[in-house]
Amino acid sequence: FFSFERCDIAGNHVYDADFIDCVVHDVSNTYVRVGNMHYPNAYTGTVTYVFNNCRHLRNSLVTNVTLCKWDGNNAVFYASSDRNMTVENCTFADNIYPYLARGFGTAERDMHFVNTAIVRNFNPSLKNFDVTGYESGCIDFVNCLLGRVSHNPAEGYGLTDTQVLGEDKYRAVRFVNEGEFPYTPKYSSPLRANGKLLDWMTEDSVDLAGNPRLRDGKVDIGAYQCW
Repeated sequence: FFSFERCDIAGNHVYDADFIDCVVHDVSNTYVRVGNMHYPNAYTGTVTYVFNNCRHLRNSLVTNVTLCKWDGNNAVFYASSDRNMTVENCTFADNIYPYLARGFGTAERDMHFVNTAIVRNFNPSLKNFDVTGYESGCIDFVNCLLGRVSHNPAEGYGLTDTQVLGEDKYRAVRFVNEGEFPYTPKYSSPLRANGKLLDWMTEDSVDLAGNPRLRDGKVDIGAYQCW
């Protein structure tokens, strides 16, 4: 089992790993996995995902992912073993995918999202949905903020109406949208100071930009802290 910290991961899928303070970007269907090989600029119809059987993703950014094929396995997160997944203080923005998280048959495992921003994403079939009504049944969200969902949030996933921004998501999220860390929340953002304090958040903990993870004892939702 692998562990990645402070890594930049581009154009690839990942198996069996933990990720802390990482940027994962530019993964697309033009890179498909066949056995142990990756074939660029080809599409074979094989399962396409970004994270498979990973345990933990923390303080990380996932952006510019393009998974266009609509089938039961095309997802950012894919679980096919006896391993649960926990995603904490991450930002998923400006991606294209049919599903955020899926499981395989009887091997579906719990997928927990905490303090995570899932916004400005595009669904290739339903259009502009960050989470569809067809995710794995074992997914749940705690203190997360989503742009749009394709179903009533009261029907599942532990979401409340205040956690789903709706049609005004592009305006309401309020990232700085510039500089080295464009996904940092603005001071006026609903991401700011609305996170849940977790055990690993100490005075020494930092966000993805290397800034203190806590400000006045509070944590922001997503990978970056507003300073």
